[in-house]
Amino acid sequence: MKKIFTLICATLMGAVAFAQDAYNPEEHTCVMRGTSNFCTYNWADDENPGDAMTYDAAKGVWFVTKKAAVVNQTVELKVVYDDKWYGVNGGDGNLQFSVSAECDVTVSWNPETMELKAEGANVGDPVTTVEYIVLAGSATLFGSNWDPTDKANEMEAVDDGYYQKTYTAVSAGIYEFKATANGAWAIQWGGNGSLVELGTTFSTGGDNVKFELPEGFTYTVTITLDLMDSTSPKMTVEAKQEGSAEIKEAIYSVAGTMNGWNAQDETTELSKLEEGIYEIALEVPAGDHRFKVVKNHDWTVAYGAGDTFSTGVAQVAGGNDAWFTLTEDATVVFTLNVTNPSEVTILVQPLKGDAIESLTTDGSTAIYNLAGQRVQKATRGLYIIGGRKVLK
Repeated sequence: MKKIFTLICATLMGAVAFAQDAYNPEEHTCVMRGTSNFCTYNWADDENPGDAMTYDAAKGVWFVTKKAAVVNQTVELKVVYDDKWYGVNGGDGNLQFSVSAECDVTVSWNPETMELKAEGANVGDPVTTVEYIVLAGSATLFGSNWDPTDKANEMEAVDDGYYQKTYTAVSAGIYEFKATANGAWAIQWGGNGSLVELGTTFSTGGDNVKFELPEGFTYTVTITLDLMDSTSPKMTVEAKQEGSAEIKEAIYSVAGTMNGWNAQDETTELSKLEEGIYEIALEVPAGDHRFKVVKNHDWTVAYGAGDTFSTGVAQVAGGNDAWFTLTEDATVVFTLNVTNPSEVTILVQPLKGDAIESLTTDGSTAIYNLAGQRVQKATRGLYIIGGRKVLK
């Protein structure tokens, strides 16, 4: 009987040892990403992956310990485990907390139970009191790009729970923003993602507030946030014409993998060929490339692919990235047609067709005008013939 008991114990111990050995942390990756008031990067990205976490085999958790120096401000974070995002209890919700005084904070995550928590001497609940409100949005209006800490965009508390901010000499265009509290994104007020009607009051939502100022004038824009009824926040965007202004020609440029997605890159600006048609020829290295055409060096208006991007013929632009593959370095011509604002098209053609793997031209003698339309005969002007730009 004793031998049987010993054998059972040995078997159970072996099973336990196997279960412990079955998890190899070297086969996994785990990093913390979140707001920059605690995490190294503001939610990080592929180039800046976040704060690396270490596996504690005794506790069965991944953890990282950092000093929290920003007090009375909400911190938000998630973990990225094997390239997948996990929040509270493995869901979409961010872990939120604040510290009442500077202290070390340990964030831990259990891959089995999905428990995500923050522990430290002064760790407490997230801040819910609104100390100040900043408007954060596109740099073309707010100066900084989606920066909730930029107090140049702080709203004035004109009454208890009633805030306003006015901007003058605002150019025509489409603008997006949100209102944020206390220099972070934990408390924010937005819209429904659609263009709002200027001068009307609307209930706030989770998407960006988006509004458009028509061409031909400059404007005084006043943004109002009404928190008097905390259960039903309201917002208003008003715009008054300041007088006629010179209508500036729109600037379109290519931003993509070939220039580090730099929307400010002046070397990729398209030249105007005729009204509504713009073009540029760029030297592009071999490889897979994605891009969009941006307006006025800002991402507020950007044209990409409507669906699967098929090049060599004019494609109706959409919100996705457009893409192509080069088997060798080549000169690539990008043509944008905005003559019909409801159906903007993009045409991509190589000057050296045999360098293109994913670009086709319907045959070596296919002829396209710069609007991306195939024609039977080239008469007078600039055409794409067999993948090459030809002046007739």
